[in-house]
Amino acid sequence: LCQIIATLFTLPVIYPIYRQDCQLQGRKTGKECFQKESVFGVFWAIITAAFVGVGLNNIIGMSPLMNSIGYKEASEAFYGGNFWLQIIGSALLTPLLEEVLYRGIIFQRIRWFFGKVPGLLCGSLIFALMHFNIVQFIYAFLLGLIFCIFVEKEDSVYPAILAHISANLIAVIRTETGFLDFLIDGSLVAWVGSCLCLLLGIVSLVLYLKMKEKK
Repeated sequence: LCQIIATLFTLPVIYPIYRQDCQLQGRKTGKECFQKESVFGVFWAIITAAFVGVGLNNIIGMSPLMNSIGYKEASEAFYGGNFWLQIIGSALLTPLLEEVLYRGIIFQRIRWFFGKVPGLLCGSLIFALMHFNIVQFIYAFLLGLIFCIFVEKEDSVYPAILAHISANLIAVIRTETGFLDFLIDGSLVAWVGSCLCLLLGIVSLVLYLKMKEKK
């Protein structure tokens, strides 16, 4: 509930800054971001984030990193509320706010001043550091890179928003329902399945980049 309230207070402050940056940098906003070409990017962003998110979560979940104190505290906060509050806060509103801030403003400003590669690396690093624990640092840095790539290629923050929502939505649902628990039990099947998910996410990203290059 605190997460939802904080987001609702913060987003109206952040969004005008994002729109101003878009105008100054000549980036797309509004209806321009929902054209036929953008649907292509949104689709691949969701697929990539879903597979990479599941794969990373599983692999990290079966590693010793899960015992870190910082991660346990963050996990209790993230999954500590009512199921529907988690959906609204952790899976919908928080990704919206984070993408507008980290990809829409921070990444784009670093990219604008220092170039694409510093933007990708520094933007993702800042996003990862703000999670304040090693487990989420790894997860957030790698997913942050993917989000930045889609924002860069589509010239819009919307693919990253929907990809982030997808990753968080899957994380909340699987935690509350346990429907993917067989992939985190430490068995050979779990390791192979988790690595396969991660590989599929990487393959989907590569396919997207190749198709985007041809277009």
